[in-house]
Amino acid sequence: MVPCDLLGVVDVRWSPDGKALLVSGFKKREVIDFRMKTGLYLVNPETATTQCLVDEPDQRIVIGEWTPDGKGIYFVRGDSLVSYDLHSGREKKIFSQAQLTGLLALCPDGRGLVLGTKNPREGSEALLLVDLTNGSSRQLVSYPEANVVRGLFDWSPDGKFLCYLKREERGTSLCRIDLQSETTEKIWETEKRVQDLRFHPNGREIVFAETHHETMIWVMENLLPENSESG
Repeated sequence: MVPCDLLGVVDVRWSPDGKALLVSGFKKREVIDFRMKTGLYLVNPETATTQCLVDEPDQRIVIGEWTPDGKGIYFVRGDSLVSYDLHSGREKKIFSQAQLTGLLALCPDGRGLVLGTKNPREGSEALLLVDLTNGSSRQLVSYPEANVVRGLFDWSPDGKFLCYLKREERGTSLCRIDLQSETTEKIWETEKRVQDLRFHPNGREIVFAETHHETMIWVMENLLPENSESG
C-alpha cells in the first residue's frame, strides 16, 4: 500500500521505469459541471510523497498519460492537448479542438494519441487519432452520445487495433477498429453494463469489469484475427 495525501483517486498509471505513479485525483471535494474536479499528481511509492503537477481552480483534468521516455506527461486542458515536461515544468500545446472530453490513450509506438471529443449539436461523440509529431488528426469513429462509455478505449500492444466499449439499448458491446484498413466491427456484446477496458500484453485478451448486482472481472481470449500477430 502506498499512502498519499489525496482525498480521492480517479486514475493511476505507472511511469515507464516503474519508479513513480501519475495519479488523477483530488484533495478536496469540488464540483465542475456536475463532476468532481480532479488534478494530476506525481506520487513516489518509495517515499510516499505527493507532488502536485496540474491542479487549476476552473479546470477538471480528467487523466494524464506518460510520455514514452517518462520525462513528461500528456493531458487535456479545456480544448487543448498539452505536453508537460517534468524537469522544467514547461508546457507545450500540441493540438486544439473544441469539446475534448479529457480522455486519452497513447499509441504503443508513442507517436500518436487517441482523444475523445463531443459534438453537442449532433448529439454525438468521436475518437480522434492525433499525430504527436506534427499535430495533425483524423477521426477514427463517431457514434451517438447515448451510446458512449466515456474513456473506455485501449490499444492492442502492437498498435494495430483500438478497442472501445459502446452502450447498446440493452447492455454493452465491444468494438474494434483496424487502424490499417480503417474498418470497425462489433466483436462481442453482453446484456450487462461493462466498465473499464485494458488489453493483456499478449494482445489476444482483454480485461474489463461487468456491473449488475455484483461486480465481476472478465478476461476475453483469442481477441485478434487468426492471421494477426502481436508484437
